[in-house]
Amino acid sequence: MSSSPTARRFALTSTLAAVACLGPVSPVTHPMVTFVIDDGSWTDYTVKKPIFDAHGAVAVSAVISSRRFLTDSQLLAMQAAGWEIASHSRAHLDETRLTGAQLEEEIGGAKRDLEQVGLTVTTHVYPYGLFNAEVERVTRKCYEGGVAASGGPNPLPLADRYAIRRFVFGRQYARAGTDTLPTYERVVDEAKRTGQWLVFMLHEVDRGDAATLHQLLDYVRRQSIPIVTMREGLRSSR
Repeated sequence: MSSSPTARRFALTSTLAAVACLGPVSPVTHPMVTFVIDDGSWTDYTVKKPIFDAHGAVAVSAVISSRRFLTDSQLLAMQAAGWEIASHSRAHLDETRLTGAQLEEEIGGAKRDLEQVGLTVTTHVYPYGLFNAEVERVTRKCYEGGVAASGGPNPLPLADRYAIRRFVFGRQYARAGTDTLPTYERVVDEAKRTGQWLVFMLHEVDRGDAATLHQLLDYVRRQSIPIVTMREGLRSSR
C-alpha cells in the first residue's frame, strides 16, 4: 500500500531534521530535486498546487511583491502546506541595471512586503535570471540563497549559494525539442548519478505541460530522490 502525501512529507521532513541534528558533518551530496515557479500567478494555487498535492510533493512560488496575484490567504495556505514562498523582487526589473539604493528597495523591499503578510522568505529568485556582483551582494544581506534561470543541475556542495542554476520546464520557455518527458527524465537521471541538486524553472503550464508534470513527479518519486523546497535544500547542504 502506498503511503499518503502527508506521510511522505513527514518522512522527508524527519530525514532532513535528522541530517541537521548530526552537527558538523560533511555537506550533503545526495541528489535532490526542486521546482521553482516564477511570478506568483494565481494558477500556482489553482492549477499547479493540485498537481503537486496529488504526488505528495511541494514547490516554491516566487512572488513579485508589488503585483501579487495570489491572495494573502492563499499564500499563507500554501506555506502551511509545506510550500516555500520566495521573493521575485518588488517590480520584476533587470536588477543588474539598478543602483545600490534601488537594489535595496527591490530585493530587501520584496522580503519586507511578503513578511508583512506573515510569510517566511529566505530565497530570492532573480528576475530574468540576471544578476551580477552587486545584485549578489545585496541578496546576501537579506536571503539564504539566490536563484538564476538556467544551467542545469548544481554540483554539491554548492560553489555559490547565490548562483543556483535551473533547468527549464514547460513549452513557454524551453528550447524546441527539450520540453519532453524523456528530456526531463534524462536530467533527473544525471542528477541522481552524480549526486547533484536539480532545480526546475516553471512558469505557466498548459494541458500538455500539466500531464508531463504529473509524469515527471511520478518519475522522480520512483527514483527515490527527495523533492525539497529551496530552503530545505539550502539548509541540508550546508
